Amino acid sequence: DSKPGRGNWLDAELGYSGIWLNYIVRVNDARVELYISSRDAHENRQIFDQLYANKDKVESSLGQLLKWDNREGREICTIAMPVTSNGGYQDESRWPEVQEAMINAMIRFEEALRPFLSHVSTNS
Repeated sequence: DSKPGRGNWLDAELGYSGIWLNYIVRVNDARVELYISSRDAHENRQIFDQLYANKDKVESSLGQLLKWDNREGREICTIAMPVTSNGGYQDESRWPEVQEAMINAMIRFEEALRPFLSHVSTNS
């Protein structure tokens, strides 16, 4: 269940505690991402590391590289898939095209990650 907000993203919990799928639209680009934000940073890193162990399989199934982000000092971890680098919220004439690309990307992204998410262990 997701509600519209005032930000440039739309999220929905994936069915695993602390794991969300996000649509993110910026001025000139858009992406979809897996957002890992459980109750503590250590658990987030454990979840991220379990998924990262399958990085090659996930990226191979998508046919593209993802941005795997677990930087020190951040409580959350993300895995992002760029959707478009030449269309965001600034170019209103491209909104239908960007929205279609984002929907298709999210379906592919979720399908590529789903087999590995079922093996993720959380403490929640």
